[in-house]
Amino acid sequence: LGHEVWAYDVRREAFENDPVGVNIGLRTDDVDAAFVCVPEWAVWEAVALVANVPRIAVRSTTPPGTVDALNAKFGLRVSHIPEFLRERSWREDALRPHKIVIGECCREHGDFYEELFKPLGAPVVRVRPIESELIKLVNNAYLATQISFWNEVHKLCQHLGVDTHRIAEAVKLDPRVSKYGADFFGVPFGGKCLPKDLATLIRTYRERGLSPRLLEAVAEVNRELGGGPWY
Repeated sequence: LGHEVWAYDVRREAFENDPVGVNIGLRTDDVDAAFVCVPEWAVWEAVALVANVPRIAVRSTTPPGTVDALNAKFGLRVSHIPEFLRERSWREDALRPHKIVIGECCREHGDFYEELFKPLGAPVVRVRPIESELIKLVNNAYLATQISFWNEVHKLCQHLGVDTHRIAEAVKLDPRVSKYGADFFGVPFGGKCLPKDLATLIRTYRERGLSPRLLEAVAEVNRELGGGPWY
């Protein structure tokens, strides 16, 4: 999009054969914004590394309240802008997102990020950081729920000698029914996001004394098929 980008990763091999053509190295001076895209456990350390950058946005998936806690601890103004990327099509999803969610620390920074992402042409939702963190978790938990739902249907179809695909194709004709998840049939959801994010959401419920019965059932169905999450 015409920006000068510097990228840093503790893994030296992270940028090998990368066709994007970014500058490699940790640069924090004369930088407009820093985007933290690291595993959840490394977010605190990564934010500390770029603490002197005027604008910081965490793109990692974090439990609700994490970014607020970061701001309170370091006295910073960190925002949360979750990524909605599929592993197999991450580049396409990054350039053609279906939505941009900005968990803004303040209106000033929210305006900056909205203008930055504007060329991508996606709808922009501006909320608080704790809300953007929850949006990402709920988004993936819903996708996981659909897969487990159809895997439960598939279990019954097998016992009845019915073709699950025939059932799904008819049900999907209802415009209220999502097509997602209606073709896994006996295959657990996996990857780096759905099991992890479902487990995080379940843990968030439990930490607040709430019972996530439906989400626990989604996880249990997936475990029966050999998938995660385990918590």
